[in-house]
Amino acid sequence: PAPYGMYPLYMTGDYPQVTSDLQMFYSGLNRLKTAEFNVSLAAGFLDEKLKLSLGYYDRMTNDTFISYCYGVDEGHYWRYDDAVEEYRTSSIIANRGFETDLSAQIFKTEKFDWSLYANASYNVNQLLKIDALDMGSRQSDDELTTTINAMGYKVGSYYGYRTDADGNYKDLTGEGVVDDYDKVLLGNSVPEYFGGFGTSFRIADFSLDLQCSWAGGFEMLDLKSLYANEKAPYVMSDKYVSAGDYFSLSRLAASYKFKFDQKRFIKGVTVRVFGTNLFMTNKMYQTPASIMAGVSINL
Repeated sequence: PAPYGMYPLYMTGDYPQVTSDLQMFYSGLNRLKTAEFNVSLAAGFLDEKLKLSLGYYDRMTNDTFISYCYGVDEGHYWRYDDAVEEYRTSSIIANRGFETDLSAQIFKTEKFDWSLYANASYNVNQLLKIDALDMGSRQSDDELTTTINAMGYKVGSYYGYRTDADGNYKDLTGEGVVDDYDKVLLGNSVPEYFGGFGTSFRIADFSLDLQCSWAGGFEMLDLKSLYANEKAPYVMSDKYVSAGDYFSLSRLAASYKFKFDQKRFIKGVTVRVFGTNLFMTNKMYQTPASIMAGVSINL
């Protein structure tokens, strides 16, 4: 529930305009309703050493804001009464896709252990209904609009001008002037498919863990370059939108256990070294790589 004073956070200026002394009779309800269908299949083979799961989901979300009036005008005064709906706005988003997981225990003995795992997802995100309030995107401090929500497309699609070989904005309408009517959708900020895989390996007292991730079917915005190369008021264009597909070595960790005589004060020492973001195919991602080491003592 939201009091009248918070209406601008949820709705356009079309909501009922009332004087300040009557605001106490108006309240709004932000209601999120989701209908979802799921079906999944899970199977295990070789005494559960090989496991596979596959799932499909179809999810529809309705985000609605409703304004209610709880008062009745009696001429000389107001009195509380049953709620009457004054205003309603809603947008509907659909998410459909597949998810799959695979895990395999390759070997497992007292001295040797090796396992693999992988997962992948495919998602279709689409706006089935869009209210005027939800069409605009969040703006930066410089009032730069980078994305827009449009019916039939994915949430948060990049929105701006097309450019020619010289970097000039294109007049797509052919009216002889470049204005807001020449802006088009430039790409999709939501990955269409993504996943990862990894392995855990141990031989005697040495162990190794590796994790990789990937994503594709979307674009990235180089906002840093836009601010560096343009002048205020900043304008969005396809010069700063590029493919966001990537493959990453997310984590690589190794450890070794030194075991001592149980009669000693120190029973063992474990040395660990691990790194994150060690490899990235897409240079747009500027997350720095890091390598850390640690030692633990078992008393």
